[in-house]
Amino acid sequence: MIPARYLFTLLACVGNMVNLFGRDSLRIGILAIREEASLCQASLSANQTAPSCGSIQWSDSNMAHVLGAFNYGMILTMVCGGPLSDMLGGKYLLLMVTLVSSLCTILIPVLADSSLPGLITCQVVYGLSGGLVVPALSCMIARWEPRSQRGRLATIIYTGSQFSAVFTALFTGYITYSYNWRLVFYILGCVPLLWVIPWLLLISDNPADSKLISAEEKDLLMRETSTSELRPRIRDIPFSNILSSRAVWGIIFANIGCSWATMHTSLLLPQFLHQVLLLPIHHNSIISSLPYIGCCLVGLLASCFYTWMTTTMGVAHTAARKICSSICLWGFAGLTLTVPLISQDTVLVTIACTGAYSLMGFNLVGAWSNPLDIAPNYVGTIMGISGLFCYLTGALVPNTLGLASALVSPDQVWTVLFLLVVGVTIISNMLFLLLGTAELQEWNSVGSSDSRESLHQCEDKAGHSLLGFESQKHRMV
Repeated sequence: MIPARYLFTLLACVGNMVNLFGRDSLRIGILAIREEASLCQASLSANQTAPSCGSIQWSDSNMAHVLGAFNYGMILTMVCGGPLSDMLGGKYLLLMVTLVSSLCTILIPVLADSSLPGLITCQVVYGLSGGLVVPALSCMIARWEPRSQRGRLATIIYTGSQFSAVFTALFTGYITYSYNWRLVFYILGCVPLLWVIPWLLLISDNPADSKLISAEEKDLLMRETSTSELRPRIRDIPFSNILSSRAVWGIIFANIGCSWATMHTSLLLPQFLHQVLLLPIHHNSIISSLPYIGCCLVGLLASCFYTWMTTTMGVAHTAARKICSSICLWGFAGLTLTVPLISQDTVLVTIACTGAYSLMGFNLVGAWSNPLDIAPNYVGTIMGISGLFCYLTGALVPNTLGLASALVSPDQVWTVLFLLVVGVTIISNMLFLLLGTAELQEWNSVGSSDSRESLHQCEDKAGHSLLGFESQKHRMV
């Protein structure tokens, strides 16, 4: 019989993936939408009896607003989604998000032909629901991932976002080239509905409530997780401690760097390939998918590397998190720095960009999973706050192309953008090295002294001595 935690991991990974289908397919699909509009306008100029080409002008500015609208929505729900997940659990939040994402994806072709404000609003609503995904998954991972497998299950689940990027890039390119771009969104809008039934019937928020879990596995998770038996109420969440924590700000800074690198690769790279290297859309989609394929593979290898460092080599979890973050961000910066020098060579650009973004897989066992170390009871809240800054960054990055075009000469625009992302990733990792830690924080306790005792009893069962931490806490008091 498959262990219940592995079934949870599989369905959570798929859920993470299908909830991003609409967003990721639009990144390639919007190029086809603009190209169709341009051809229609040219046909209309040559033949006044040609059909209407729609009311939307697909300028760089309008494309940036459409692509950034998802992030605008996520900004609003990331912060409230974190406490909500910690208090209520993630199962039904993720279910609701999936239904909203399906509807918004199906509406894209209709609105892209008729209303720019409507399309942007649809993407904002999509983002509003999408802001709940990471907090919902994080609070469930804190209860389903045992310490002995720390990083592995979370990596597989979060790699779902990379699987989405790979699949949608290839699928969108093929369907657009062979059929029509509208078909992409109708199909990808219906697929997530197939995931809903097994998630609803087979998964529970808490391992203790699962009908599929064995007694041995339940005992393992009780011994090797640091979550309280009680869920926090809103007044229990230590917002002041979280916002003043050096460890939390270290996580935020590192994830800002990763978010900038991700948005640069997912939003700007396809436009660079299309505008500078003049690649057709179906070739563009293949090359754009390669960094995500690399990231998926490296992410899975990184989880094994992290386990090897902490178990076989005896490296402390704090040092291991920082090593993985450095490989991710500084490795990305080093490889990306070469791109302006080889910008006319498609093969070399592909190799450099694929290698650079592949190293983002190390972030899954670096700063991204760090909240599970420092405060598993409030991981949803911390991921929500971190996600807020990530998606503020995601909303900013699409506009850097228009800003750079206005400030520098056309032949320097892409050089400036590549150097900018290099600078951001270098600085963000330096801040994580200074501020980050994997030590369990004192404010991780929930509510009353009774619940704190329950939490400490759970930690004692895991065989992890907290005597040094406790004695330090008493000395501080």
